[in-house]
Amino acid sequence: MKLNFYYLIVVFFTFHFSYAQDLNIESIKTASMEYKGTLTAFQFEVFKNYIFATNKVEINNENSYIINYNQNKNDCFQDKIERICSDKNLTESLIYNNIKLNEKTLNLFYQREKINENNICNIKYDLEGFLNDNFMNEFMCFSLLIVNSKGEYRMLIAGHSNYETKDVNRFLEELKINN
Repeated sequence: MKLNFYYLIVVFFTFHFSYAQDLNIESIKTASMEYKGTLTAFQFEVFKNYIFATNKVEINNENSYIINYNQNKNDCFQDKIERICSDKNLTESLIYNNIKLNEKTLNLFYQREKINENNICNIKYDLEGFLNDNFMNEFMCFSLLIVNSKGEYRMLIAGHSNYETKDVNRFLEELKINN
């Protein structure tokens, strides 16, 4: 019964509100390309529903989310699927190799555009532009978005170079994730 109610809510938000809508998420710029903020209850529900719809993973109120986002523009040298897979594997091995995430933290990889019918890298596509339009509305090649279970978030727009382990660790500490 509880599960059916959850799915009813997901279906309602999916069809009633477009993911591509502008949620008017306010951010405070804390450094040259870093932002922080807190999602409203409505914004956080739409965000969680988007994550559920694109990943088909069980979402609960204790989840935290790490979004590794690639913009596949020619300027970013992201025009080949091999490069995308290489970047995902490189990010996992170099950045997350020494970070122990708890089971409630979802580490997800998103690509702005679908560039190949065969998704051999297990990267999710932000086809409707929900993440791009609501969070990362600046041109970038790589971005890191971390949202805790309260809807507080930190974001780094990394430009043409990838972010580093120290950036992830700092955001996890600031948001009290894995404590």
